[in-house]
Amino acid sequence: MIKKRILSITILFALTGCNDDLLLDTAHQTVPAMPNSIIFDDINHNGLQDIDSEPTLTTTDAKGRFRLSTTTTLQGDLAVKSQGGILVLRTPNDEKIISSLTDLVVIEMNKERNQARTAKEEVILKQNAINKVGSELGIANTEKSPLFSHFINEQNNELTDTAEYLTATKISDPIAYEKNSLLIASTASQLANNPIKCSITEQTLSITAEGEIVCNAPITINSSLAAHLQQSLPSPMQGTAFEGFDASLFDLFNNDNDLGSNSNSSPITLYSPTLSATGITASILWGSNLKLSSTNLVSGGGTHLITLMMDDIGLNLGTLDNPKSNYEKVSTTSVTFEFTILEDDNNISINVESYARLQNTIDQWQLSVEEPFSATLALDSLFNDPTDTFSHVELKHIDIHGLDSFDQNTSSMTIEGTPLYAAEAGKALIISGVDKQGEHVDAIFSLPEVKSNYLPPEIEYGANLEDRFIYIKPIESLRDDSGNHLGSGVVCEIRYFNSLDSSLYSYARILESYSECPVFPDGTIPSESNGFENYGQYTREQPSNRITFELEEDGEFMTITYQAQEISTNGEPHLLMHNSESMGNESMYSLNTGYLSTEIINSVLVNPLDTDINSQVSFLDDDAQPQQLSVTASIPSRVPAGETGSADANLILHNMTCDQATSIYSFTADYSIAGNPMMWDLDTTYEDKGDDCNVDFSSQSRLSSAIHTLYGEVNTPYAAKYEEISFSFNNLKD
Repeated sequence: MIKKRILSITILFALTGCNDDLLLDTAHQTVPAMPNSIIFDDINHNGLQDIDSEPTLTTTDAKGRFRLSTTTTLQGDLAVKSQGGILVLRTPNDEKIISSLTDLVVIEMNKERNQARTAKEEVILKQNAINKVGSELGIANTEKSPLFSHFINEQNNELTDTAEYLTATKISDPIAYEKNSLLIASTASQLANNPIKCSITEQTLSITAEGEIVCNAPITINSSLAAHLQQSLPSPMQGTAFEGFDASLFDLFNNDNDLGSNSNSSPITLYSPTLSATGITASILWGSNLKLSSTNLVSGGGTHLITLMMDDIGLNLGTLDNPKSNYEKVSTTSVTFEFTILEDDNNISINVESYARLQNTIDQWQLSVEEPFSATLALDSLFNDPTDTFSHVELKHIDIHGLDSFDQNTSSMTIEGTPLYAAEAGKALIISGVDKQGEHVDAIFSLPEVKSNYLPPEIEYGANLEDRFIYIKPIESLRDDSGNHLGSGVVCEIRYFNSLDSSLYSYARILESYSECPVFPDGTIPSESNGFENYGQYTREQPSNRITFELEEDGEFMTITYQAQEISTNGEPHLLMHNSESMGNESMYSLNTGYLSTEIINSVLVNPLDTDINSQVSFLDDDAQPQQLSVTASIPSRVPAGETGSADANLILHNMTCDQATSIYSFTADYSIAGNPMMWDLDTTYEDKGDDCNVDFSSQSRLSSAIHTLYGEVNTPYAAKYEEISFSFNNLKD
């Protein structure tokens, strides 16, 4: 073991670049030390503190200073570890200064240290490392190397700037940094002695762990939003059902200064190694929204980490010897949240095995519209009662109109009634177990589908679809089946059934505005030359004018049928399109309007705020005759008096109750910035006012500079009977 030659002295830290704002391409600023950091003996020479064999010797004060006892004997390198452990710097154990320059010497020594060495061999090893590092930094080989100097006090600007670059690079990727330390040192020294500037003022110069120079504005975390999200995360009880959680991550990562036509950030990604084992799934929707969901009772109590990450894309200039100009990943910024599952605290809880048996029973229920239903659930073992405080059960909620419970006690509950509307599987049945103090725990069950008694109509005499340019109702942006954004602008989609060759032609483009959607003169035949694609041949039935088209996809054949009825809105003729897609025994239906001109397509395109938009949405009555549902939409620029929240939006469905409206439609809203869709974090309430259903969207977030769209998405049982509701409003700043 080697004793320090001077043991009772104050050791100052000449540390630089600990903060992003110190990554400058001009003269250095006043550089902070590492306050309140851990000092340890790096016996293993690996830069990692092994608590068992490498205990903390002391900590630094607010100025980054510390003292070691005269009895302290160091076996390895003298090391300092910052708060949070993001940075470890070392110096040979006989030196007084620790900096990113002395750390380079230790790194080079460790590359050759493959066995225990004598004191003489250690001196030679150190001198060889000093020579290598000094050569890369252009430092003359003097009796006392400047690498161990207090270069800040000595006002050595070149070494200070070099140290800033080195520290920032090591923080970004410590492992790769040690592998490429000499290349990084050479680049840092050249930049310190011959500064260059980024072409964009807001960007700064830094060095990657591969030794390349990059220009970018580092992504930072919005600390207030991160704190709000952490506070908003629920803490479910182990053994209970989890209702789910959604939150917008917009503006969580600050990347507004990541400028340039190709310089921007990537989508948010997620890492949570232990959460899935609890029965809870964490995912990112649309690249910017956090969703937590569960299909089982929660297990695995304790704290689980959820880390959100965003890659930073910057301009890579290469090395000084091998320059380039490529936009690529520069770094990754992350923020970690704690998701806590509360342990059973001896209050009443849900019996997992009993819950599973009851869910299996509920899955077997056969529910149909207008058919009476009754079933009794045995609940005597659903709730654990370790302290004999259980009182009774209650039906807290059942999400099927027409069903209720009129017979419930401590051991059973009867669900009965007649479903009024069709419903997709997954609606909630919530049964509460209540103790004698009034506290409760909820068991949330998933209900099966309520089957519709509605069948798609058989249209005896349909409208002729052939030889007509049919414009499909446009949407603001295009997504695939997974919700991934495919483009921005307005989708112009045109279909043409050509009677000459019995072929379906399709035109689909994403345009800046719908006015760019082409209008074709009478007699035009669609072809590749005017932008159409031939989808293949179809057959046509008479007199129904039903068109059948087969499409092969991954070796499977899908049958698509089209049929239409003539309708009119405000004197303008349209086609009410009945579409179906069948593969095997599965069939999907949809209803949408096909327009015969572009002039009247406006209700779903972008409208200004503070405008009441009135539109007609088509549906079929019980006799399969087309009818019109009147809908009014609005987004005020200011929240009306008496309303809560920071933003407000409204839909009014005229002559329809809210029970009926929520059975037919799922109401949602989102917004799009530069074509990128975002989830709008909303509270939605429904209120019957007279004969109308008022859907009120309220958000705690202010209206963004974006296109906001209100949707009424048709639930599957009604897909063949009702058309989707869609309105868009413009809050883009000029």
